[in-house]
Amino acid sequence: MTHDQLGPEFPDQAFGLGFGIDGMKTPSHELGTPGQYRWGGFFYTEFSIDPKEDMITVFMAQLHPGGPNISGKFHTLAYAALIR
Repeated sequence: MTHDQLGPEFPDQAFGLGFGIDGMKTPSHELGTPGQYRWGGFFYTEFSIDPKEDMITVFMAQLHPGGPNISGKFHTLAYAALIR
């Protein structure tokens, strides 16, 4: 479910069976490592799984999109909290 199913017809997007996959075909514009997969919902619900970092994040808020980038700030804080 986490391997690209779109193939070479979509050179800038990678999508598995139910998940968007970041950084597989082009450099990622999101925090995380290549191969991270994620999905988001309409009212600021989002999850991501980063296998390389061994990290799962879940974000849920009841806000209509178009407001502040709360989920982006959440992911920034989550990755900033990693101990190396």
